[in-house]
Amino acid sequence: MKKFKYLFGLTLLMSLVLIPATSQAVSMQDLLNQIAKLTAELNFYRRGSITPVVPACTFVHDLSLGDGEEGDGLSIQISNLQKILIKGGYLNIKNPTGYFGKMTMVAIKVWQKVNNLPPTGSIGSSERSVLCGSITPVEPPVVGKAPWISTISYISGKNVVTITGERLEAAKFYFNGSLISKENITWTNTGLNFIPTTYQNGIYAVYAKNTYGKSDTVYVTMGDGINQPPQITYIGSPDNGLVLLKGISLKTVTAIYIGSNSVEWTGGDAGTSDIKIILPYNPPISAGTYPVYVKNVFGSSNTVNVIIPTIPNKFFVTVLYPNGGEVLDWGQTAYITWNSNDYSGSFDVSIRGINSGNFYSVKLGAAGQAADKMSVTWIPTLGSYEKDTQFKARVCITGTTICGESPNSFSIKF
Repeated sequence: MKKFKYLFGLTLLMSLVLIPATSQAVSMQDLLNQIAKLTAELNFYRRGSITPVVPACTFVHDLSLGDGEEGDGLSIQISNLQKILIKGGYLNIKNPTGYFGKMTMVAIKVWQKVNNLPPTGSIGSSERSVLCGSITPVEPPVVGKAPWISTISYISGKNVVTITGERLEAAKFYFNGSLISKENITWTNTGLNFIPTTYQNGIYAVYAKNTYGKSDTVYVTMGDGINQPPQITYIGSPDNGLVLLKGISLKTVTAIYIGSNSVEWTGGDAGTSDIKIILPYNPPISAGTYPVYVKNVFGSSNTVNVIIPTIPNKFFVTVLYPNGGEVLDWGQTAYITWNSNDYSGSFDVSIRGINSGNFYSVKLGAAGQAADKMSVTWIPTLGSYEKDTQFKARVCITGTTICGESPNSFSIKF
């Protein structure tokens, strides 16, 4: 009976599309698009119980980390995306989940690199163009509509973001990728106000979701002096080869200098305004007092000083494993091995994510067994490292700026 209903529906579908084709000139692509649209409608009303018999592209919304949760209307698109990633060997799961988690984000970054796209880990208009190819996007019909944000602004005196629009009442709101709790939302006659989750000057993405879908992403500028040079308000002492900086507009930094030399830095975890300078370690920076300042597109910050302590020049650290090209399995014990001439004290061991710049601590104060070869065991765990696809091991003599790092990057198979 089910098979009969399916064939009847498909026959009716084809007749609706092909009969009008005899009365006017249409292209084959037009016919495919019409069939795709009608097939999507039929599948929707049958609750998706029929597999489409013609190609149809359903990637019509931006997709990012956290999408696909219950009721947001994006699970079908995410499942279709995951099928592509699984088939291509980018996503190592058996079946699609319909939820956009960290593993999906990492898989998308790899897929983006293969397709010469910026590795953002999210799906936007550029990614949809690649996914859809020449097939016109078709969105399955829904009863009701997604929310729409018409205006957004930041009131600095009250530190609130105000939103107006339509169909907002039953929606959830996301600021900088994080869900805004109901306790932080106040409804008004024209819309709503919410308290942002950060007080740092910057430009932040905002969108809304209801059971029918997701609004377009809009952007709000926070702070009165966003278009200004950065300012350093605090500098820490060297710790495991890193120097902590605090200040204003540090997320907009484009360069950091110790003396006249440009150095690397990491922005820390997402949502923080602090950055950490990565001190030169090969060779280590000499002892002394150095001026430090940062730059963004609007100019240079104030200058502060950092004191680099005296370190015996004879010591060094060389990371032996992993040293580049290895593929480690998550959940499996791995080793980080290094040597240091004439030093067998304690070491601080960490992993540096190449994509995010984050440092993941493995062990602090690891005791050396022999000066010519030392190691610690390490188990890459799921849910800790998926922000990155490439890594380097980093070992520092505790309390100094003497560090060693993998000469080349390795990867973790999730």
